[in-house]
Amino acid sequence: PVRCIAAEALGQLGGDEARTACVKALKEDRSLAVREDASKALGQIGGDEARTACVKALKDDREEYVRMHAAEALGHIGGDEAKTALKQAAEQDKDTDVRERARDALEKIK
Repeated sequence: PVRCIAAEALGQLGGDEARTACVKALKEDRSLAVREDASKALGQIGGDEARTACVKALKDDREEYVRMHAAEALGHIGGDEAKTALKQAAEQDKDTDVRERARDALEKIK
């Protein structure tokens, strides 16, 4: 979808407005692909708002692909909140691939 292309472009542009738009897409968009691309973009953009949104997606999104990309994004963003969420996902997520991505992301932060 066009919204996926927009999320990718926002990730490359960066900045506060791009971050805000990607956070909104990650939280609210119905499309799995858009939420995936928004989490990837947030990993590129970084910042506290991006970290918080990716932590929430890692914990709460119903789709394992979104959780996997949120874990990857947190590996790029870093911070204590990211580490805590990644440790929890690495141990407790119901999906094996999410647990693996969370472990990989933790290695990037250390």
